[in-house]
Amino acid sequence: DLETSRRAQYCIRVIEQNTKLGLSATASRLLAERHPPGAFETLFAYLPFVDESWVEDEIRHSLKKLDLVDGVALPLVVHALTDREPKRRAVAAWILGASANAQQRSKAATALSDSSSEVRYLAAAAQLAAHDAQAVPVLIGLLNPDSPELAQRAEDLLARLAGEARRQRVGLVEH
Repeated sequence: DLETSRRAQYCIRVIEQNTKLGLSATASRLLAERHPPGAFETLFAYLPFVDESWVEDEIRHSLKKLDLVDGVALPLVVHALTDREPKRRAVAAWILGASANAQQRSKAATALSDSSSEVRYLAAAAQLAAHDAQAVPVLIGLLNPDSPELAQRAEDLLARLAGEARRQRVGLVEH
């Protein structure tokens, strides 16, 4: 049956496409686990070519795992804050914002005013995790219809922050 054959071929193409997407995420996790030489640089160079946000998230987490040594980021990451590629600037701001080094965290704060909303979001998320109040106005600024996905993610972070603040006010969280 020609129609069944056409549909089967379509299904095979969809399965192959989704498998290829998942392969990038799986490979990044494996590289982070085994930590071979050049793994960070390879994933960092590949990042701009990723289209799916969930795969990008996986690669970003793998990069963070590969990069932070004793809470301090590699010089490549610090330099990437000025990269022409927004995805590299974004991951640099996100990793540096999680650094144990206060100097590196302050460098990440410069990304809060980046021209890319993705960079501003990840910089703000990192700053918020470090309990830096300057992230809040940036997240509020991302609540616009220009990027519905980022607006939703910013709203989620702000809602979590509001929930934590409320629990602390009513004494539900012990310090």
